[in-house]
Amino acid sequence: MTYPSLAGQLRDFELPQVFSVLEYSRMTGVLRVNAPEGRGMLWLEEGHVVGAEAGAVHGELAVYSVLSWPEGSFSFTKEQVSAPRQELGSSQAMVLEAARLLDECRSPVIAFARTGVTPGPECLNGARRILAAVSGPTSIGKVASSCSITSLEAYFHLEKLEGLRAVSRCAVGASREVDGASRERRTRILVVDDSPLMQRVLTRIYETDPRLTVVGTALNGNEGLHRLRDLRPDLVSLDLYMPVMDGPTTLRNIMLSQPTPTVVVTGASPEALDLTFESMLRYGAIDFITKPSRARGDLAVQTAAILKRVRTAARVNLRGLRMVQPPAGPPRVRATLGPCQGVIVAAAGTGACLSYMQFVPNLPHDLPFAVVGFVPLAEDFLGAFATYLTSCAPFDVRVASGGDRLQAGVCYLIRADRSARIVAGPGGPFLSLGSAPGLAGGSVSPLMADAARLFGPRSVGLVLSGDGDEALAGLAAVRAAEGITLAQLPASSVDPGQCERAIEASLVDRVVLPNHISGSLSQLLMSRTRQNVSEAMVEEEGVTAWPENVG
Repeated sequence: MTYPSLAGQLRDFELPQVFSVLEYSRMTGVLRVNAPEGRGMLWLEEGHVVGAEAGAVHGELAVYSVLSWPEGSFSFTKEQVSAPRQELGSSQAMVLEAARLLDECRSPVIAFARTGVTPGPECLNGARRILAAVSGPTSIGKVASSCSITSLEAYFHLEKLEGLRAVSRCAVGASREVDGASRERRTRILVVDDSPLMQRVLTRIYETDPRLTVVGTALNGNEGLHRLRDLRPDLVSLDLYMPVMDGPTTLRNIMLSQPTPTVVVTGASPEALDLTFESMLRYGAIDFITKPSRARGDLAVQTAAILKRVRTAARVNLRGLRMVQPPAGPPRVRATLGPCQGVIVAAAGTGACLSYMQFVPNLPHDLPFAVVGFVPLAEDFLGAFATYLTSCAPFDVRVASGGDRLQAGVCYLIRADRSARIVAGPGGPFLSLGSAPGLAGGSVSPLMADAARLFGPRSVGLVLSGDGDEALAGLAAVRAAEGITLAQLPASSVDPGQCERAIEASLVDRVVLPNHISGSLSQLLMSRTRQNVSEAMVEEEGVTAWPENVG
C-alpha cells in the first residue's frame, strides 16, 4: 500500500526529510519521484538504500540526482525489494553526500586538469567520456556542457577520476593574494553552550590566542543555528547536552544546512558518551575536547591543549569532512581472533575518528592481521570510540594497554599521549606502552619500524591524516622490508598534510579513499604473496599462506 503521509509535492516536502523518516522507521519499499528532470526510483531495505535509478543512470549517482530535484511529486510504497542489491548504504550518509556534491558542483572556481595517468579497467565508460572532455584546467560547467550532462553528474565522475589519479583538482580565477590574506586573519569561533559561565570560560581561553576570536555565543542549538547563518564563523565550539536542541541534532543541522568545522566541547562521562558518540561521528564532528576542570589537572596545560586542537580543527579540509561515509550497520560476519600473521600501523591526527570509522568497518573478517594506531582523543572519548567501532566493524576494537599480545582480528587504539613499541616475545609480538607527556601525536615511526622488523613483507604502513612528516621514517622502514605503504587520498582527509608529504616523498605504494583501503590492501597482499613469499619463509616462520578469499 502507499502511505498518504509519505506522498506529496516536493515544493511542500524536502526529500532529505522523507529519507530521514524512512530510515528512522526502517522501512522497506520503493520511493518513486516524478520531476521535470525525469523519473526516479529508490529501493530501500530496512531504511537503507539498496538500489536506485534515475532515467538511464543507476546506483549512487542516481540517488544524488534524485535528491537534487527541487520540484515534482513523490510517493513511497511498502513492498518487497525486487531490484538488484547495490548496498549503497545509509540514507543519511547519501543525503550528506548529495548536499556536498550539489554545493561544490556549482562552484565557478573548481577546475580539473589531466595528470597523464591512464586509469585502469575500474574506470567506467561514463568516466572515460568525462576524461576526454578535460584538457588543461577545465571547469565543471564546461565538462558538463561538452558531455551534455548535468554539472552534478560531471562532478561525480570527475571525483572518481581524481580518486584514480587521472585528473587533479585546480582553481580557476583564484587569487593567491586573497588566499594568503585569508590565512593571516583570525579564526572566527561561535560558542554554543547552555551555561553562560562556561561560555565566558571558553571565550577567555580561545581569545588568549591572538589567532582566535569569538564572534558570538548561543545558549542552545536552535539559537546557534540562527547565529551560524548570521555570523558565518570558521569554527563552531559545540556543547553536547543542551535544552531546546541538543548537540547531536545541532551538528546534524549544521552539516546539512551550512557545513562548518565543529568541535564538541563537553564534560560528559564515558557512560553518557556511549549514547551519543555515534550520532556525533555520523554527522562529522572534527574533534572531541574535554571541558577544562581543576579536577583534571593543571589548567594551563589543559588550556594549551585545547587551543592547539581548536587551531588545527579550524583549518581542516571541509571537503574531506563532507566526503565521510559512515558505516551502514553492524558487520555480517565478525573476525575470529587468532595468531597475528601481519600488522597494519596507522598514523592519524586531527580527524582520526572520521578516517578510522570508514577504514576499520571495511576490513575483511578473515584478514589474519592486527591493526595498531594512534588516535588523538582523551581517554574517556577513546573508550567510547572503541565501543562504537566494535559495534560496526568485523574486528574487535580495543583501547590498547601495555602487554597486549597482538592478535589477528583486533584493532588496538593508542592515546596520543602514550609512546608505543611492538616487542618480540616468547608467545608472539606484544605492545609495550609508556607515557609521553606533552606529545601532540603518538610516535608512529618507531612503531612502523618495529612492524617492519618483526613482520617484514607482512607489515603495512598507513597514513590517514595529521600534519608534519613524522611518519616518513616509518614508511621508509616498511618499504625497505618489502612491506606495503598506503596513504589516504588527501582530498578526502580533513587534515591532509601528512598524507601529502608521504606522497611527495614517493613512499606510498597506493593512494586510496578511506573506505577503499581494505580492498586495496587485500589486492596488494595477494599480489605480493604470489610473487615474494617463498615456501621456505612459510615453513621457517610457521606462517600459513594467505587465504584465497581475503578481501
